[in-house]
Amino acid sequence: MRDGQAPTVVVADFDETLVYENTLLPLFAQVARKPMFRVVLKALVAGEIFSLGPHQAIKAQMYREILNGQTIEQIEQAARGIANNVRVNVAAMEIVRSNSGDDTQFVVASASLEEVVRTILEEKNITANRVIGTIAAKSGNAYTGELIGGECVGRRKAVTVQSVLAQHYTGYRVVALGNLPPDRALLKLADEAFVVDGDNISTFGV
Repeated sequence: MRDGQAPTVVVADFDETLVYENTLLPLFAQVARKPMFRVVLKALVAGEIFSLGPHQAIKAQMYREILNGQTIEQIEQAARGIANNVRVNVAAMEIVRSNSGDDTQFVVASASLEEVVRTILEEKNITANRVIGTIAAKSGNAYTGELIGGECVGRRKAVTVQSVLAQHYTGYRVVALGNLPPDRALLKLADEAFVVDGDNISTFGV
């Protein structure tokens, strides 16, 4: 704790915040290698478009195509492959560093798969104290293709982060970074929040 101030926890989104890219599409291209129109058709047949909405239903089907039968090692290897084409947002990382101290905690909260985020962070030499992300169901060492609790996005991500803050970071000053509109609920949790739009970063106003 510096000068009697509360310690800080920095919570940052990953895709299109800490890095410029959305990592789901390149992961799908590398692992599934199927045309998107087939994913859309399968999502329609599954009927999830009516319960989840078109965008989330298509993403759920993309995860099935990516994960089903893949091992943890195969997904981590794919993540290392796409890390070569992922660019760290220097301006966003500067906000993280400017809030850093000996007692600062750094949490990455992402809609991407936890394993993918951890692997890319390692490849980019970025150290996070905790990674919160989408959790994929496994059977043994292989993925089933389904997600546990759905994608960690929007309000679901905010609720998860809020629970983690309550359990591990009570009394901490919270600084958050994210992109709009998906991270609005996350940014509202913070004492100080920043909206990342490429190289443009602005203070979030509720």
